Amino acid sequence: MAQVLERDPVPAPAETLQLLTGLIVQRAQAHEVDLTRIAVNGWAEAVRDEAVLLPASSCSG
Repeated sequence: MAQVLERDPVPAPAETLQLLTGLIVQRAQAHEVDLTRIAVNGWAEAVRDEAVLLPASSCSG
């Protein structure tokens, strides 16, 4: 995550979401995180903010 925050200029929201999704998948595969909690939070944010909904919908398969 630090590598994303240190970039200049910072990545676009869609690229940031893609990078975070990759990190989440890696941690989920290592059983370090509960994906259901992340999914619920992502869904709640997407309901409220269309800027999150559009890139997130392409990640859902």
